[in-house]
Amino acid sequence: MFPLNPNFATVLGARTDAGNPCAMTLPSIFEYLAQESLSGSMKQGIRSVLNLFSHFSGRRLSFVDSHFDELFLLLHLFLENRFLKRFSASFSENFYGMKRVPWRMNASSFSRLGYRFRSLFLIVVLPYIHDKFERLSEQIESERDAIRQKGWRRLFLRFYPSLKALLFLVTLLFQLAFVFSFSSVPSLSLLLAKCRLEKLTLSDVAQFDAEGQLPFHLRRTNVFARLWRSLVSLPSTLGRLFTYALFLVQFLEYFYSDELGRRFGQFVEGRRNIRIPTHPFNNLPTEQQTLCMEVDKCPICRRTRKNDTVLTVSGYVFCHSCIFNFVRIEHCCPITSLPATSNELVKIYN
Repeated sequence: MFPLNPNFATVLGARTDAGNPCAMTLPSIFEYLAQESLSGSMKQGIRSVLNLFSHFSGRRLSFVDSHFDELFLLLHLFLENRFLKRFSASFSENFYGMKRVPWRMNASSFSRLGYRFRSLFLIVVLPYIHDKFERLSEQIESERDAIRQKGWRRLFLRFYPSLKALLFLVTLLFQLAFVFSFSSVPSLSLLLAKCRLEKLTLSDVAQFDAEGQLPFHLRRTNVFARLWRSLVSLPSTLGRLFTYALFLVQFLEYFYSDELGRRFGQFVEGRRNIRIPTHPFNNLPTEQQTLCMEVDKCPICRRTRKNDTVLTVSGYVFCHSCIFNFVRIEHCCPITSLPATSNELVKIYN
């Protein structure tokens, strides 16, 4: 048996709200955002470690690198299923001392497969699908100027950004409703899972201890876990508050983006093919500055290149969308100013 933390009741203190009987056991919005941040950073953390080992192992990890999303999906599925089955919570929720409680049901009934599978889909499978859609969006976006999009690609580019904005707004409304005690769930995923988050009680921890399954981070002697929770929650909380403060600015930026702005202009002017002038290319590097850049950076956008394309008149390599747009407008090389056309662009296939 591991000794229980005498301050555990303080750590898992109740949220006082006389008008809501469930509010006494609900976590704060900061605890929820902290566990959400931990859950979202797991994949990127493992990816960074894999990239580090890839530098030393060469091609031995090529299979893992090429199938990373699917392998992480299986690992994530195994981990979350284990925690949902044993502790009625995801890994990050359990780490921050929370559990999932189905609506109008006893907490012990959570072991039923229906609730667990629903939570597994929303915690594991849905983020996997979201990542795939994000990559597809980036791929289509990078090729939109070089290839005239038709069919489902055109519909995808038209509606996917609007769907993302709608989901962001819904997430914000759920969290604001939770902060002001209008809702017992801080996210749409918990609503779809038909459960709410509650803080672990002393009896829950005592039961885990009696069964020999007390998690390491809930033991009294683990100072590192308490320190880690504090450090992880601080940037997440500050970052989310900053995001909410700039929500109006982000909405205006999205509204006046190329695609939405073009559709809005068509509606106002009553024309089908109105075109918004392309933003001019500013601050292009000199040839000497280009030679000093990292080898995988595009001289135009100064980011990691996508769809590497060489301009044969100068030999410099750019993102395909960057150099295609530049040559189409300026008819020259952005580095050497040599005359150039789109016929002199050659894609590089790795």
